[in-house]
Formats: sequence, C-alpha cells, structure tokens
Amino acid sequence: MTNELSMKNITKNFGAFQALNKVDVTVQKGEIHALLGANGAGKSTLMKILCGAYDEYEGKIYKDGEEISISSPKEAKSHGIGIVHQEVDVALIPSLSVAENIVLDVQASNKSKTFVNWKSIYKKAEEALSLLGSSLSVKKNVVDLTLSEKQQVLIARAIVQNVDYLILDEPTAPLSVEETKQLFSVMRELKKSGVGIIYISHRLQEVVDICDRLTVLKDGRYVATKETSHTSIEDVITLMLGTSSVKQWVKKSVEIGNELLHVEALSLPGRLSNISFHVKEGEVVGIAGLVGAGKTELCRSLFGLEQYVSGSVRLKGKKLKLNKQPYYYIAQGLSLVPEERRKEGIFVHESIADNLVLPSLSRFTNYSFLKRGKIKEKAQKTTGQVGVKSHS
Repeated sequence: MTNELSMKNITKNFGAFQALNKVDVTVQKGEIHALLGANGAGKSTLMKILCGAYDEYEGKIYKDGEEISISSPKEAKSHGIGIVHQEVDVALIPSLSVAENIVLDVQASNKSKTFVNWKSIYKKAEEALSLLGSSLSVKKNVVDLTLSEKQQVLIARAIVQNVDYLILDEPTAPLSVEETKQLFSVMRELKKSGVGIIYISHRLQEVVDICDRLTVLKDGRYVATKETSHTSIEDVITLMLGTSSVKQWVKKSVEIGNELLHVEALSLPGRLSNISFHVKEGEVVGIAGLVGAGKTELCRSLFGLEQYVSGSVRLKGKKLKLNKQPYYYIAQGLSLVPEERRKEGIFVHESIADNLVLPSLSRFTNYSFLKRGKIKEKAQKTTGQVGVKSHS
C-alpha cells in the first residue's frame, strides 16, 4: 500500500481551449511538493480539480493506491484534501468571526451536535492560530481583517481539519518575511506529522528552501519532476520557460528619462506621515515595508481611495487635485492594481473584454452605444500582450 496522492492523465477543456493535457502529479505523505509553471501553465486548474471545484475532467485520481472520485469540495474534504486559496475571499464568510471561519467545515460536518459550544470553538481557533504564531483575536469579524490576516485564518482552518494533503496556492504572497518564516515552521511540523503539502509559488528561492520535490507544468502539459536538492533555480526557470538559456529573458537596461510623478509630504492621519518620492520615465520604484507599514494606504491615497490631509502630487509637472474620486486620477493617467484583486479590481461576473475597457469606456462608445467590435478588437490585442489564456 502506497502512502501517496496521484493524479494520472488529467485532461481539462474549457470549450475549445485545452487547459490541461494528460498531466501526472504524485505527492507523498510527509512531503512538501512544489507545483511550478509560468502564468497559464495549468497549476490552478489542476488543483481546482483536486479540491473538487471542477467536476468535469478526464483522468484518474488515486489515494494510497486506490482510485477515488472527486466531483465536489465536500468529496475532496472527505478524502482528507484541503486547500488554502490564493483568492482568500472566495473561501471566507466576511460577516462571521475569525473563530467561526476557522471551524466552519468541522462544525458543518458535525451533524450529531444540536447546540454550539462557543468555548470549544474559540479554544480550537486559538490553538490553531497559536501554531501560526498569530495573536489575531478569534472574536474579530473577518470583514475587518487585512489580506495577510485572512490568509492566516485559512491556514488555521486547514490545521483544524486534520487534513492528509494540503494545497497551498501562493500562500506567502501577502505575508511579511517574519510571517513567511512562521508559515514555513508550521509546514515543517505538518510534514513531520505525515501531511503531504502541495506548494504553489512563483518565488523560486522559497521552493528550494522549503520543498522536497518539484513538478513543472508548461502550457497545460507535464514537463518534469525533480528533487529540489539536485535542482538549481536556473534549471527550474529553463523547465518553466522551455529555453536552454535564461540569459535571453533578462531585459536590457532602459534609459531613465524625465520625472513623471512627484509626491511631496503626503500625510494620512494615523497611517502615513510626510511621504515623499518621485518616479521617472522608464523607472520601476519599489515601495517596501513590513505588513502594516502603510504601503497599501500610500497607493490607495494616490488613487483617491484614502483621504489624505496634506501633501502634493504632480504628474508630468501638473499638480493634481487632492482627494478626488478614482475616475479623476484615471483620466489624469494613473492606474491601480489593488492588493485584493478579485474583491476590488474586477467584476467577476462580467466578461474579460468588459473588464478591460471599463476604465476607458468613453473611447468605446458612440452616442451612448457600445462599439462591441472595437471592444473585442482591443481585448484580443491586450490579452495577447499580457498572456491571458481563456477559451474566449
């Protein structure tokens, strides 16, 4: 009897678009296994099949040598498979407390209990969070949490469930360095207890540091499975990009031009104080700091989502008005990709095309009528430029 979880010949189509083509992945108990690939490689689709989010696919799934059926999240959980989603809001109920969200699945499956034991719920939640080194209040509502705190709640939920296999989809994306170290400590403890962990990340140094093996996908196909101890980061990039030389992917230096954006003494009560910086043409400026340092608030302030009380912002030499609505700053040439993209950045029930042109809709209308042909043309061009893969 083998102690492993295997996906064999997994194929998934979305209409005419083939997202996965006969992909094989095997994860052993007590192993941290990285699933790698460039955007659009099929990682998330494969994991959505494993956790029951997609029920129509070809191929077979085996646990400990026996074929199992997974056609819903409930079935996945019954087989001891849990997931911590990258898009945390799809798995959390904002109106409930931290404790309620952590024990949600356990409570829902406990049909023999008529009354809720709040003392037990709070204790379980606190114990799970303590393993993460978190001091988060279990009575706090999820709607009031930061992105990194929501991530902690989801990981704590997985700990409470006592899963056999745990999928972590980009778990360190919203975490600070210290929070990441604590997460790795928890992962190592779960590994010692026999839990198999599937770890998805674009941070390749993390993969080398924490994972035992790695599997690489490219364009929906299986490429290779390697021991991380015998695989360099350059080897991984070569497998992901399908080129024998990484050097050709390194961009040449760009000539820095004139000043574009100038921020002077921007202040936001209780969060930002006297922030000044500038950005020139062809320049990428990094804003760094620990969780809670004000990075997000700074970006939101520049886009009109936070009301700062003092300071000045100039764009191409023109002084912008303070505390206007986002549409004003869009018209001036500013754009924002928010931290919680699914929650604040897109309309999930609208098409890709409509989402792409929405901020500049006036360019695609004629006497209040939408120019659908131009919208489609623009969407096709833009998705091609940034590598969006979809069946339409």
